[in-house]
Parts: sequence; structure tokens; C-alpha cells
Amino acid sequence: MSDDQRDPALPRSEVGIVNNVEANQFEWRTGTERAILTYRVQGNVIAYRHTVVPPALRNRGIAAALAAHAVAHARENGLMVVPLCPYVLAYLAKHPEYGDLVVPRSRWTEVLDGN
Repeated sequence: MSDDQRDPALPRSEVGIVNNVEANQFEWRTGTERAILTYRVQGNVIAYRHTVVPPALRNRGIAAALAAHAVAHARENGLMVVPLCPYVLAYLAKHPEYGDLVVPRSRWTEVLDGN
């Protein structure tokens, strides 16, 4: 089924999420709308900074799909996670299976400053 035939109320699967490395963000697109989860990589740490879902795309599970994809990306690439984004932080709180990836909050400044 093509995107044009999909029910527009349903989120695109993770296959539709792309990692725009040049922009440091994961993207979910449909038509002219784009939802993003921004990040910064420093060494073996990825800091998830901000999730933006346009009003027309809200309440469809897109932010959760972006967060799930981002955390899976960290695991697959051996990266530790600093969840600066409140949405990603809340997502991780609901998914303790990813707890081993999360840098303790007391160390966020240290790991992001490269000390």
C-alpha cells in the first residue's frame, strides 16, 4: 500500500522514519508536514534534544514512533542516551527495558562537555 492509499490518521511505521544526519534529526514526513526529533552525538553519547510534531499530525502516535526509533538507533549503534527532550525522557520512563542506555542525570553535563 502506498502512502497515498494509507489511512492518514495512522502513523507511518518506523520504516518511514529517516535519520537526516546532516540536520542531526530523525524525521517522519507526510505530504508537506514533517515531525522531527533532534539530537547531538558526542563520542559514544547521543543527546535527544527536542521533539516537534506539527498540530496537524498530533495525537497519532508519531512522537512515540520517533522516540522508539531514536532509542533503537542508540542501542544498535552502542550509544548512551542523554534525554534532554522531555518527551523522550517520559518515553524512557515508560520503557524501563532501555534503562541500561540512559546516562544518569548527575552525569549529563560531564558527558556532554566531554570531560
